[in-house]
Amino acid sequence: MEPNHNYFAHRYNQFEKELMNILDYIDISENWGDPCYQVGSIKLMDFCLNVCSEIETLFELIIRHPYFDPVEEVVEYRKDFMNIDQYRKGLNPIFKLEQYELFIPQIKKKIKPFEEFGDNGNPYWFRIYSPKKHKKHELIKEWTLKESVLALGGFLILCRHHPGIFRDSFKTRPPLSNNFFVWSDEVIGARIGEAFYWWNSDSYYKKYIRKDD
Repeated sequence: MEPNHNYFAHRYNQFEKELMNILDYIDISENWGDPCYQVGSIKLMDFCLNVCSEIETLFELIIRHPYFDPVEEVVEYRKDFMNIDQYRKGLNPIFKLEQYELFIPQIKKKIKPFEEFGDNGNPYWFRIYSPKKHKKHELIKEWTLKESVLALGGFLILCRHHPGIFRDSFKTRPPLSNNFFVWSDEVIGARIGEAFYWWNSDSYYKKYIRKDD
């Protein structure tokens, strides 16, 4: 049985709590260049592996979801062995993930975890994780608190794109915690609205299923 939205929401809430526990011992700031963001540790490396593996799982679940079966532009990127390039090429033309912006009230900072998607590139934090996820002795040298914050933000954005979130009623959805991030009003209303419309509207069915209408 595929993981439903409840599973990913639960995992996000776990990860957010874990990051906030780490931040009890680190005073963060608005500037990415400050020493607080250069901290690396076994704890953060494990955080990386847990969060990024869920990101890969959720990306693959979304791209393989039956909703996309009629969408040739997505189906052509389904492979036996998926990677971030296929996810970007297949899904980003629809979801435009590079536009999603999160705000961290604690330090009054905005972040765009998938910003590099806009230039047909992959997030640098994922480029650290992916080639080194089976080489922990190398990963621990490069993964820091900065990458942890960006990866968690990326996972939150993807949780909003689980196919089940738009089919379930608002009342039955498990809440995604907002203790660390809040959505930027400049982008989130429009982008989530478009995603909701895409999953549910007649336009989807007319374009991809009832093409003769």
